[in-house]
Amino acid sequence: MRPRVRDGLLALQAAHAGRIALRVSLDHFDAEQHDQERGAGSYAETLLGVDWLSEAGFIISLAGRTLWGVDETQMRAGFSRLIAARGWAIDANKPDELVLFLRWTKQSMSRKSPMPAGALEGRSAAMMCASARMVVNAKAPPRQRDSLHTASL
Repeated sequence: MRPRVRDGLLALQAAHAGRIALRVSLDHFDAEQHDQERGAGSYAETLLGVDWLSEAGFIISLAGRTLWGVDETQMRAGFSRLIAARGWAIDANKPDELVLFLRWTKQSMSRKSPMPAGALEGRSAAMMCASARMVVNAKAPPRQRDSLHTASL
């Protein structure tokens, strides 16, 4: 991260300690799969960024994607191994600490079926848009945009 971004995040944390949570997009627990979506080297950079956030004491969650035909249990197990190896305070088995976004297709995004049936039953208040805002690096190429989701603003 650029020093100016780090300084800004540290200032926000100092002013709002315990009230800001950052969600970092990490598409897959494996470098090859993540880089396939975000560009070569982005996995390593993301891990370093999450390491910094963790060491700085931020509340962190991750956002992954289910694109590779791997079921949710396997994805959470893979992320659990990565999280443990890095020493991050994230529980991959808690859906609010590791959000796994579904693979969207033209068919699943149609007006007739905007998302899988029952996907939000009793959970709409837990959706990011209900309690958070997203900041996107607009200068990055579309496939490589990193996003941070800030909660409780």
